[in-house]
Amino acid sequence: MSNSPRQFYLVININPQPWVRTRGAGKARFKSPRLRAYQDFIAQSVTLANVGGPITGPVSVGLSFERKRPKNRPAKVSKAMWATGDACPCAVVPDIDNYIKGVLDAVNKSNLWDDDAQVVSVSANKFYCGEGEEPRIVFNLRELE
Repeated sequence: MSNSPRQFYLVININPQPWVRTRGAGKARFKSPRLRAYQDFIAQSVTLANVGGPITGPVSVGLSFERKRPKNRPAKVSKAMWATGDACPCAVVPDIDNYIKGVLDAVNKSNLWDDDAQVVSVSANKFYCGEGEEPRIVFNLRELE
């Protein structure tokens, strides 16, 4: 009897933050305290939600970054879309790849997988939250056979 591939779904209630390059010179390098706290929160959330041991094979990851909605409509969002109050695309910096790297590096600190090198497929999107909604990250993982 073979085991079916694992799936893992988690909503992390935190305002998405991009990964930022470590600072310093030579071997004396450090992460910003804000990035460290953000990644620790994600790692802890994943560890608490993971009921199985670490996944050792390849995985596919889906990420949805839902940023805090600004008070004023961004120039790259149509007036009609903004007026609905629904979630809408966020086409501004920071780039989506920096959000992805921040989360994958954070999950390395959890017990979900051995290393983010196991991620062979990523699907991601970046939105502003709808009115009245809180920022969050939706993390979806599927183990590949």
